[in-house]
Amino acid sequence: MPMTRAALRARFGPDAIINQVGAIWMVHVDQPSAAEIQEREAELQQELLDPEECGGCDLMRPQAGDTLIYL
Repeated sequence: MPMTRAALRARFGPDAIINQVGAIWMVHVDQPSAAEIQEREAELQQELLDPEECGGCDLMRPQAGDTLIYL
C-alpha cells in the first residue's frame, strides 16, 4: 500500500516536515532549515536524473514509492 501524507504524519508526528519529490516521500524529523531541505531535494533530483554507475549504488538508489527519513 502506498504511503500517504496523513499516514506519514501519524507515524512521525506533527513536527515532522514532509514533502514529496516525484513519487518519493521525504520526511525531515531533524528540523532542518529551508535551505537544507532545498539542498536535500536538489541532491535527490540529481541522483534520480544522473545516477552514479555502480552495482551497489543501484541497490541503494531511491525508487518510486520509497520514503527517505532524515533524523
